[in-house]
Amino acid sequence: HTHTHNSRLQTKRGIRRRRTPAPMERHHRLHLFHGGRGEEMGISTLLAVTLFLTSCLLSAAFNPGTQLLLNCGSGVSATAPDDPRPFLPDSTSTSVSLSSSSSVEVAEENPPPGTSPLYRTARVFTAPSKYELTVPTAGVHVVRLHFFPFSSGGHDLFSAVFRVSALDTFRLLDNFSLPRESSVALPAIKEYLLWVDSGKLGITFTPLEAGPSPRPVAFVSAVEVFTAPSELVRSTPYFPGVSSHVGLETIHRINMGGPLVVPSNDTLWRRWVPDEAYLLKKEAAKEVSTTRPVKYRNDGEGSTREVAPDSVYSTAQAMNVGNIQDPRFNITWRLNVSAGDTHLVRMHFYDFVSNSSRDLYFNTYVDDQTFYKDLQPAFFAFNDFAVPFYWEVLINDPGRIPRGESSRPMVVSVGRSDKSNPTTVNAILNGLEIMKVLNSSLDELGSAGGKKKKKRLVLVLVSILVPSVVACLALLAVLVTSRCLSGRRRRGRPERTETGAPSWSPLPGTGGNSVTTASKLSHGTAAGASLRTPRVINLGLHISLEEIMLATNGFDERLIVGSGGFGKVYRG
Repeated sequence: HTHTHNSRLQTKRGIRRRRTPAPMERHHRLHLFHGGRGEEMGISTLLAVTLFLTSCLLSAAFNPGTQLLLNCGSGVSATAPDDPRPFLPDSTSTSVSLSSSSSVEVAEENPPPGTSPLYRTARVFTAPSKYELTVPTAGVHVVRLHFFPFSSGGHDLFSAVFRVSALDTFRLLDNFSLPRESSVALPAIKEYLLWVDSGKLGITFTPLEAGPSPRPVAFVSAVEVFTAPSELVRSTPYFPGVSSHVGLETIHRINMGGPLVVPSNDTLWRRWVPDEAYLLKKEAAKEVSTTRPVKYRNDGEGSTREVAPDSVYSTAQAMNVGNIQDPRFNITWRLNVSAGDTHLVRMHFYDFVSNSSRDLYFNTYVDDQTFYKDLQPAFFAFNDFAVPFYWEVLINDPGRIPRGESSRPMVVSVGRSDKSNPTTVNAILNGLEIMKVLNSSLDELGSAGGKKKKKRLVLVLVSILVPSVVACLALLAVLVTSRCLSGRRRRGRPERTETGAPSWSPLPGTGGNSVTTASKLSHGTAAGASLRTPRVINLGLHISLEEIMLATNGFDERLIVGSGGFGKVYRG
């Protein structure tokens, strides 16, 4: 049956002439996948078995250039739960060294039944100490720190309070602790994406004096470091900051409408949790899924399963239209994030619920701000088969959190669009990731922690053409002059209504506390912008140097697409 189905697809693609996108459209395409179309159905045993077998076969496909797996404080190898990879002893690894002798190996004397061997030992630090890990390949690396406290050998790890930093640049954890009353059977695993130059990756553990502990200590149970695939994060750092390095901490990774995804079923050994605990008004959503295989693009323009596994794209939450009387309802999730920080929100989509490629339109929102209006998944499939894709947005905390609060709720929603066909109204979300931008990576821009910047910045990370500062000033000067001359000629005449729109409107002309930057797509509508564009470009428009620096990676010479009389033109 599989062979017959694939043959039909190949035949259909053979006779269908695909539209070749214009060069500008190809330039603006973002994070695309290619997959087959399936039917809407409930999660079944067949689906679970299919996804499990597929994920098991695919989880071994990724082979990172650098991979260091350390079993800290132990002299033997061990594996983590639901993860077949062996973690080697940190004391015998030739790729690891400790810059301080103020550490001891501690083992739990009477571990509870079922405790993984990886979490029966720990490396305990009694003074600031640094792990030096050899990283021969420059680029973005995934760094995971495992913590599992216990009491043994005179060390009570439940009372430990400490700080962790990396590369002498990023503060990963501060005043971190795992008290006994909050600890559960699962370890605490902190994940980061860090740009690492070839050479050494330094991770420093600093004990802090706090609580009833007789002496301050820090500890770690396991460390894993491996090179991130290029499609997960661009191979060049795109957050300006200290040494132009990127720094992200994963806060949430959620599988909408699907089951728990364990590390052995993910190509990057990630854990995706179900969305039930975060879903508000559960009667507004219904779980949908497909058993059709997800096919990814193989033309070099798309991404792979390293961005998200099949089990995430094959399930979703959709609108339960027949269960809610209010036709304008949304599906909404509420998650806690750290207050005063900038967060990267990544939303995953895959339309397998529509019967036609042009049926589905919907809106997406983050913190009550429109993230993408009239999103049409078929656009990303070029009106052929549906393909998985994702969008990203940067949310800068507006600073409305009461002093002393360490967290705040972030609300993510999807809902119907005004362009929706009344008979096919729907909205979907397959997966959601929220990552915190590490403070040090934005310090040089003066926006660390959101304290100096009061306006919320919502920057949709799409490929856009950002002119140089000189070009912006020249363009504004021409527009002002033209406006003045036009006003003199038309003085006294009633204003005429025009339906035309500027060819590119980088920012909405309305007021408010949000700023959206998006590319103009082939349908003639800027992503995230209203269809009703201003009649003329708002001459009060201001784009800060900070935003231009962010979009162009500090005027990276590799992003130059041309130059002329007005100067250089950068891709952003």
